[in-house]
Amino acid sequence: MVFTRQNPPNGYYVYQYLRDDNTPYYIGKGKNKRAWLKRKQIPLPSNTNNIIIIKYNLTENEAFSLEKELINFYGRKDINTGILRNRTDGGDGMTNPSPETRSKMSKSAKNMSKETREKMSMASKGRPKSPEHCNSLSQSHLGKNNHFYGKTHTPETRAKLSELRKGRKLSAETRAKMSGKRGPYKKKTTY
Repeated sequence: MVFTRQNPPNGYYVYQYLRDDNTPYYIGKGKNKRAWLKRKQIPLPSNTNNIIIIKYNLTENEAFSLEKELINFYGRKDINTGILRNRTDGGDGMTNPSPETRSKMSKSAKNMSKETREKMSMASKGRPKSPEHCNSLSQSHLGKNNHFYGKTHTPETRAKLSELRKGRKLSAETRAKMSGKRGPYKKKTTY
């Protein structure tokens, strides 16, 4: 069976990325569209035919086990044992973290320094978002109490925002953007 981003395999699966000479350079475990998503460290093959699903319809533990076995078989470049660009021996990562783990991750993010947040923000500026990512962001905001998504601020909040904006000079371009609607809702204006 041929799998694609639009037609991913069922359940968990193990996949590999192939070089042009048909040798693997990355082994991974995935679910849904994982094998076709970009990562910072490992580039996707330029030819999608070089994304190979090795085995699918696995439990998560079976997928982790096969991933570890294959990484061990081919070896890792970073520790001079083989040809793969994997940075771990496999079998790691979180698919569905527990509420405890989510809470710890949230606390860690809240305690992040302003400098670290700015570095992370600068790293992602100018990076285009895929249509899937844009749709996901749009869906995540639906129903939230936010005037950009169909609900209005309370009168008190509007008054505070108005006070904050007083005395700021806006360019003609910004005023033109603010006066017109773009899409199904009015987009956020940056001052």
